[in-house]
Formats: sequence, C-alpha cells, structure tokens
Amino acid sequence: MKWLDNRSRDERFYLWIDCFDPHEPWDPPEPYRSMYRDPAYTGRELVDPVPGLVGDVISPAELERTKQLYAGEVSLVDAWIGRLLDRLRTTGIYDDTLVVFTSDHGEPFGEHGIVRKCRPWLHEELLRVPMIVHLPQGERAGERSSAMMHAPDLMPTVLEAFGAAVPDTVQGQSWWPLLRGDTDTHHSHAVVGMRGTGGLAEWTIRDERWSLLIPVGNEARGRRLYDRSVDLYEQQDVIGEHRERAAQLEAELLSFAARVTP
Repeated sequence: MKWLDNRSRDERFYLWIDCFDPHEPWDPPEPYRSMYRDPAYTGRELVDPVPGLVGDVISPAELERTKQLYAGEVSLVDAWIGRLLDRLRTTGIYDDTLVVFTSDHGEPFGEHGIVRKCRPWLHEELLRVPMIVHLPQGERAGERSSAMMHAPDLMPTVLEAFGAAVPDTVQGQSWWPLLRGDTDTHHSHAVVGMRGTGGLAEWTIRDERWSLLIPVGNEARGRRLYDRSVDLYEQQDVIGEHRERAAQLEAELLSFAARVTP
C-alpha cells in the first residue's frame, strides 16, 4: 500500500502480491484465532499437523479445531485484501485497475481421509480454487462463469489485456475474450498433474461433469471416475458403470500431454 501511495499517478503498473497465508502453520493472531473456535473444545491446537491419515496423525476433534484455525487465517487474509482494495479506491485508481485474485491449490481436511496434501490425490478439495476478477469501470460486475480454465492461462490473459504479445512458447490460453463477453466457454477440459513422495504421482482430467483420476506408481489405488453432477465432492467412484467415458477422457488427457510435452 505504501508503494501504491508513492508511485507516480500517471505510471502504468503490474503489482503481484503473494500472500503466503493461509498456508500452514495455521496460527493466526487474535481475533482470528478464536473467531471460529468451539468453546467446548479442550484438546490440542495442531497448527502444523503432520500430513497423513485422519485417525493416525490427528483425531476428528483435533481436525475440526485445525479447520477452525484455517478458517481464521482465511479471514485474516480476506481482511487485508479488503484493506488493499480500499486503498486502491482512496487513491482513485480502483476503477482503472484490473484486479485478479486466485490461489495455487486448496487443502485436504479429511474429505478423503487425509489431512494436508500428503498424497497426490487430485480431488475437488485440492483442485478447485477461487478466480475472482475486477474489470476496470466495474464492467460485468457480479457475473459468474462456469468456464474451465488452467492456472497457466493467467499470464497470457494479463498480457492480452494490456496489449502485449503472448510468446509462442506459452502453453496457456488467454481467457480475455471470456472476460470481455465475446464467448462463454474456454477449455473443454482441465488437466492437472502432481508428483508426490516415493515416486507416486497422479493425473486428473475433468470436464463440466466428469473427473477421471489416474494414479502413477500406485496402481493399487486404481483409476477413479466421478460424476460431479451428482457427486460434487467425489465420494463415489463410478468407473465400473462408465468405462467407455473413462477411456474417452484418458485418450483426451494423453492427447493434451502430447501437445504440451517438448
């Protein structure tokens, strides 16, 4: 905010702010530490729990308290982002500024039996992140989009928004036409990969309805298919009933990988 106050008012700028919170350890200051606390809880506060299985490294009650601490950190970040946006308004540049808010990943809190990203299990709780955009002059304020996009799309989007050339080597695809309202679709699929410890890894490909998870180095886990139209949090594997759709998604994932591999 001091940097914004001291800059030339006529200078165009690109400001990247990396908020490490709400990353662990989840130890927010007051009043955020107690903001969501259950008064009846008397157990330990695990601000940096060992990544692992719920029940082995953390009890259900301890997990619930950790989730409350995490929520307190989210509220802490929310408050300071609010102060930053207020400063943009008081300096008179908010209406002329493109603001993008997003995150790199979510955090498992027991949804599939684990706490923290200790397994390369690419489920909803790890993959779905916020993408909130304020366009100059408040254009399209309050609208929502269900279009699929990847994190690598952000860089070419910002370049196109400011009229800069997008390098040929960029794998992402600008969604500036989506923001302008020229289209209401973007990617037909979203693809994510993650490598964990011990050589374990996982791919996932998802469209508006389906999520296919393909483990690497852990074949015992098996391929998994979820119908998110009725199972948003991916609790019921239905690959046995939809093997043809799973095969189609796997073929599309392999095609994507071939396109982006040097």
